Amino acid sequence: MLNFGHQHAVCISLGLEAHVFGMTHKDFFDIIMNDTAGPNKDVAKAEKIRTFLIPDRLIVPGSSSTQPRTVKIFGAFISSDWVHLLSDFTGLARMFVKSKRIPWTCDDLVPGSKVSFVSSHFEFKLISFSTGIPSSITSKEVLIGA
Repeated sequence: MLNFGHQHAVCISLGLEAHVFGMTHKDFFDIIMNDTAGPNKDVAKAEKIRTFLIPDRLIVPGSSSTQPRTVKIFGAFISSDWVHLLSDFTGLARMFVKSKRIPWTCDDLVPGSKVSFVSSHFEFKLISFSTGIPSSITSKEVLIGA
């Protein structure tokens, strides 16, 4: 769970193989400048499911025979100095946003609380934004802004 501004929380279900990773603003804007139709063989569906071309400078030579290299971006969290992407090539990721008029508390984030939308199957890991967000988050981790 990500807590932004202490009044909005985002719960991310990583689905099958979604992941969150960080990058510079330059890399992010270089990627999103070049969108293309998705890989679906149905042209109409491919046009609706956009993907983004990865610039050559970000590709490790020989890392894959698949060309062109693309990324499907489900969402992005842009801060003043960094961008975190939610990427999911299968399209199974889900994001739930919940807002409150007052700041969230730790008690609000307990599964089953009146305001929580977190199910009991999540395993929590508290990560402070002041120490930074890791560049990769596993499917067993849930971020809670401190």
